[in-house]
Formats: sequence, structure tokens, C-alpha cells
Amino acid sequence: KKESAPALVYPGTNAVIELPTHNENLDVTLRWESQSAASYEVEFFKYGIEKEKGEMLASDNTYIVVKSLDAREYKWRVRAIDRQRPDNEWSEYRNFMVTDFKESNGQIRSGPTRRREFYEESSGEWKKKER
Repeated sequence: KKESAPALVYPGTNAVIELPTHNENLDVTLRWESQSAASYEVEFFKYGIEKEKGEMLASDNTYIVVKSLDAREYKWRVRAIDRQRPDNEWSEYRNFMVTDFKESNGQIRSGPTRRREFYEESSGEWKKKER
């Protein structure tokens, strides 16, 4: 039977992730939930670079770390890989944005739906930013 599409967990829809300092880039862990596939295929788009097809990434877990992201918008989706069924359903697409540290103190050019999160090195956790 066909695997149902994985459910995307993190980052949240239209999440805004701020670079923690004036560092150049950031590693972001994409997470999803799924039945029990042996492996997964992730299609990852960087806005302004990939148009039609994203970069294809493979993972044996329900997460993957995408490294060295700069400040721009990203889009991704995932599906279970199964030798018997190469045509499993893709998840929906999900967008998120990485923004510059300094930009975050001013207004971010986006609607009120964007959640603000930042990465705290000391605890290694994503925190909601207090307004």
C-alpha cells in the first residue's frame, strides 16, 4: 500500500528564523512525521536560485539538517522512499524565511502571520521571540 504523505513539523509554515548574530549563515533542521519508511527524499528550494526543481536530499531519519543557509526564503517538501513503491505521495510544500540579525530589530517585510523564532546557542533550542 502507498505510504501516506509525511506531515511536516518544523520549521512552521512561514516561520521566520533569525540569524543568531551577524554570522554569515545558519544550519536548519527540517523535521517531519511519517509512518515508518526506510528512507525519505526531500526537495529543497532556495528562492531566487532553483526555479523548477529543488535540490534533492536523502535522509534515513524523520529530519535532515540543511547547512549554511543565508538570509532568503526557502521551500521544501518530503516523501517516503520505498523500493516497492517509488511513487509515494509528496507532503505539501512549506515555506520559511531566514532573516539577517540586524533586520529583525526593525520591521520584517511580511504579514502578521509570521512567527518569530531564534536559535539560542547555549541551550541549543529554538525560542519564540518576545515582542
